[in-house]
Amino acid sequence: MEGGPVLLVVSPLTRTLLTGSLLFHRLLDRGVTIKVVIEPACVEVINAPHDIVENLGRAPAEAFGEALAVLQAHDAPDSAVALLKRMEEAAKTLEANWWFKPLGPDNLPRRVLDSESSKRKACIRKQLKSHIAECGPCTRVYIVGHWGVLRTLTGEAHAKNLECRALDGFLSDSEV
Repeated sequence: MEGGPVLLVVSPLTRTLLTGSLLFHRLLDRGVTIKVVIEPACVEVINAPHDIVENLGRAPAEAFGEALAVLQAHDAPDSAVALLKRMEEAAKTLEANWWFKPLGPDNLPRRVLDSESSKRKACIRKQLKSHIAECGPCTRVYIVGHWGVLRTLTGEAHAKNLECRALDGFLSDSEV
């Protein structure tokens, strides 16, 4: 096992389930222990005309069924399918309607890309610390989220899709 176990934290949206299984299945092939967590805090949060259904989410059974069909249709490696199955198992802790937040005076549609980013960053940090405490020691934590999540975590306005970043100090108590 090279480098010790890793924690793979994945947003429960279909495109991140696919991205996570296609990018990290090679770790399984190399014998790396992967601890998998499905984390709604890492979901893109932007109410805009594009991709609105994906931003809202769907029932885990639907998302995983669709992701598996895509992997199978494109002859993805067996290890990618195996990792997706591990993600599906990890998602069993999600509520069936995890994404649904009824509208109300305190929850109205809004463009949230730039609002409440420090609150979202603190929430992601808290969730990651909780997952690490539950899963035990790991050498690395990978978050498979969306560009808006990377923007939230880095504060950079021009975060890109499929970007890998080291966020040194993100989990330390001195980091805000």
